[in-house]
Formats: sequence, structure tokens, C-alpha cells
Amino acid sequence: MIQNSKFKIQNSKKGFTLIELMVVIAIVGILATIALVNTGKNDDRDVRLEAERLTTFLRDVQNRSFASEKINGVTGKVCGYGAYYQSGTPNSFQTFYVVTKDISDPPTDALDVECESGNVWKKNASGPGSTAITYGNPFYFKKDTVAGGPLIEIFFLSPNGKVFYNGSLVADNAVISLRKGTANVTVTVNSTGNISYK
Repeated sequence: MIQNSKFKIQNSKKGFTLIELMVVIAIVGILATIALVNTGKNDDRDVRLEAERLTTFLRDVQNRSFASEKINGVTGKVCGYGAYYQSGTPNSFQTFYVVTKDISDPPTDALDVECESGNVWKKNASGPGSTAITYGNPFYFKKDTVAGGPLIEIFFLSPNGKVFYNGSLVADNAVISLRKGTANVTVTVNSTGNISYK
């Protein structure tokens, strides 16, 4: 009889109890629910991350204009830095700077030309007094993220940081709309140069 009771005790220690099984099922259920909830928010999260990255990129371009740095090999005065949207594979923002050029004959000194002499501050600014030069450090969007608007160019005039949007001085806000799927986020550059997104 003692052996039988020992046998029964040893037998009862094998396998999972009902409580242990219920705990495992509850944990699996919670993890599955979290995974399903997060699956629907990927576009929203992705477009917000892109807005944060674009904001950081534009602040870097803006900081270059505040620094008014001299560029090796450039004879003119650097009037500022900008970025323009380029659709393609992948969609991107390319950076550019505008330098003064001497249009007098014979040439004197391009550094004497004023940056604020009524120039149009755009990527294609090759009118009298200035020319635009594209340089490295482009911003590439993640797959399926696009920026809205027919033409998007932001330019920061050195050294005061005046903001130009699509060639015109920003009076209120320059707005760049980012979209992925049904999720939208706007990146805003106001007339004082504050860059934010929401």
C-alpha cells in the first residue's frame, strides 16, 4: 500500500497543471493582440519617422546657411543653402547652395555682389548675379513615402536664415506633406525658420 501511494504521488508530478496551461494561453493571446494592433499602425509610424528624419535633414541644411561656410574651390560668395524634392526611385531631397557670380565685363570680384539683390532663390537660380550648385548629402525617403506638392524647394539665405519656399520669401508657413498609404504628416517651416512636424 505504501508503494501504491508513492506511485500515485510520483504520477501526479508529471505534465502541466491546468493553471499553467491557462497562463501560457493568456500570454500567447496578449502577444497576438499586441502584434495585430501594431500591424495596422505601420504606415502611420513609418510616415512619422520619415517626418522626423526630414525635419533633422532640413535643420542641417539651415545650419549650413547660418554658418556661412566658405567652400573650397568656389570663387563666389555663398548666399545660402537649400533642398529640392526630386521624385524617382527612391524619392529624395537633393541639397544645393547658391553662390554669387560676377557678371561685369571684365569680371571684378564676385564676393562683392550682394546676396539680397532681388535674386530668385531656387535650384535653377542662374540668373544675373548668382548660380546654384547641387552638392552631396541627399535625403532618401523610405520605400512608398512621397512628399506632396507640385514643386518643393526650401532655401535658407545666409547669414540671417530668411526662408524661401519655391523661390518666394515665406510670409507664413512652408508646408511639406508626407504620405504613406492613408497616413499623412506635415513638416512645416515658418517664416522665422522654425522647423516642426505634426
